[in-house]
Amino acid sequence: MSLAAPTTVNCTSCGAGLDVLGGGRVMVHICPYCGSELDAQDNYRVLAQFEGMRRPDSPFRIGMRGTIRGADYTVIGTIEFIETYRGRTWTWIDHQLYSATHGYAWLTLEDGHPVFTRRFRRPAWMSVGQVERADSPPRVRVDGESFRYYETSTGRITFAEGEFTWAPRVGDTTTTVTVLSDRAMLGFSQTGEEREVYRSELLDSAEIGRAFGIDRMPEPQGTHPLQPYTGGENDRFMRNTALVAMAACFVLAMVFDGRTGREVADPIEVPAASLPANVPLTIPEMPGPVRITLDGTPHVAPLPSAPLSPLWARVGVTLTDPTGAPVLGAPTGGRVYVGGQAEGQGPGPTNHAELVFPSSFSGDYRLQLIVTQQGPTGTAGTQQPGATVGQRVSSAIDQIGAVGREMLDRISGSGSPFSDGSITIRTYAGMSNGYWLYRLGFVFLAVTIFTLFRRMRFNARRWKGSDWTSED
Repeated sequence: MSLAAPTTVNCTSCGAGLDVLGGGRVMVHICPYCGSELDAQDNYRVLAQFEGMRRPDSPFRIGMRGTIRGADYTVIGTIEFIETYRGRTWTWIDHQLYSATHGYAWLTLEDGHPVFTRRFRRPAWMSVGQVERADSPPRVRVDGESFRYYETSTGRITFAEGEFTWAPRVGDTTTTVTVLSDRAMLGFSQTGEEREVYRSELLDSAEIGRAFGIDRMPEPQGTHPLQPYTGGENDRFMRNTALVAMAACFVLAMVFDGRTGREVADPIEVPAASLPANVPLTIPEMPGPVRITLDGTPHVAPLPSAPLSPLWARVGVTLTDPTGAPVLGAPTGGRVYVGGQAEGQGPGPTNHAELVFPSSFSGDYRLQLIVTQQGPTGTAGTQQPGATVGQRVSSAIDQIGAVGREMLDRISGSGSPFSDGSITIRTYAGMSNGYWLYRLGFVFLAVTIFTLFRRMRFNARRWKGSDWTSED
């Protein structure tokens, strides 16, 4: 710690020696021994007497010198404020600074956080009335920087000693409207009829302690509103990289999904009138998965007794070996609809089904196609083991009336109510799938969300002390 070379005067009240450190704009000097406020512009005559003041605990003492933002400053005064609101109390300590080259400033300790403040000479102002009339947090914009309302505080002076460029009095109050940007704070202060605007920035506690030769600075508590978001050295790089990687994964996944493969076998057409059916199927040996598609005719001729109700059948699809036994591990639950769409209408999503097999399933199989439901009636007969189509329709004949009888007549003549319609089976290979790329893309999305959430949570802590509420 270094001390300024002072000029000394004697207190005109108690006779104690006082160091004069603050330059020609000092208005008053408050004696630390007797609490007298002396007029520095009029031979240090006594202006007021403050008794019973308790010196606040601060590592900064009058006469200390240090460097802030490249300028040498001397501590010339100490003042403590207290604010009480709704049963809570806040205290903070301001230290008046003086630099022979940069003039006057303030060094404030707020919960152990050092804040550097200087007078701000720009055309900006926000009053308490503006805040009270606003429906949303008011803002000001100065030199391209946007500031949003943070709080309104009224501090009362409880202690003062040293030199000041104004005349503080113990018990005086100052009301300050504070607005906040990402890196600075503006304070619009009013004491009586006097208005001042100040700009504050946060200092590094350890760095300012070294600058003033202080071995142990108070430990900063909590997150200060001026505290910048750091997020680690690589936070921005990680977020941007994750965004690029996520976009690349999703684009590549869509490209791979768009590669539906090439047809590697002749199409097989199964007439609806021949259902149920066991269709011989060969899955070729290919380096990648094989896709089997089944497309049912979207529209078939309706029954004369129900010309406005499209005829349809739901066909279950099962892969079996040549003996008819189900194949373990093969896709299950496949189904495709024949009919069901109005005349002239294109195929619906139910008229198409796909089964994808890994290359290990290459070989000869049978594709079992069994009608599990059919219409147009609202009552669908679910197939029972060993039941024929005629038996299924007969079991529901009492419920389906004339339409059912006509379907039964058709089945008696041709084995199926369908006079037209079919299921077309195609085999494709050389296809690709973007499944794992989608999953990887979601991992990168989670990384991006995590970094953004961490920043949002930090900002929530910064603004936690704001007194703005939706009821304001």
